[in-house]
Amino acid sequence: MAEGFLMRSITRVYIHCTDSGWGNVDEIRQWHTDAEPIGRGWSDIGYHWLVTGLFPYYPDWKNTHARSEFDGVVWAGRPEERVGAHVAGDNTHSIGIALVGIDAFTSRQMDAATKLVAKKCLEHDLSSEDVWGHCEFWTKKGQEPQKSCPNIAMPMFRKQVDGLLAALRDTQLPKV
Repeated sequence: MAEGFLMRSITRVYIHCTDSGWGNVDEIRQWHTDAEPIGRGWSDIGYHWLVTGLFPYYPDWKNTHARSEFDGVVWAGRPEERVGAHVAGDNTHSIGIALVGIDAFTSRQMDAATKLVAKKCLEHDLSSEDVWGHCEFWTKKGQEPQKSCPNIAMPMFRKQVDGLLAALRDTQLPKV
């Protein structure tokens, strides 16, 4: 735990997409921290974790030059000890994980995100039912979603997390 920070009680993990075809943690941090109207004027990147795809830099995306060495790489964003800026109204007890992309993600990204989410569920004693897509914040409250983010099938994603959680829990249990 970072000095000067108290560990927060985490009750939910939110999955996001960056809604951009390219990006990396430094670029997105700049998008979030630059002053308005260029950026959002926040103190740091809004997400706690970022999973990059094939296009970490704008020139790569513009020229369709895929960079496989970045595909599925997990980057630390805002420290988990700090409240994120990723779901207005539900940041206090949540962690934000973003996939770089709009609506098409690589299998390496999805695999890395599944593993990261399962790890966070174990660390914070959560189940896959505590893993929501950003758009589900509104639907779970009986409201119309204001976003489609993360643009993935959340029920299928939760099933994949469940499968990994079961396997991980089995390996952590002492043999009798």
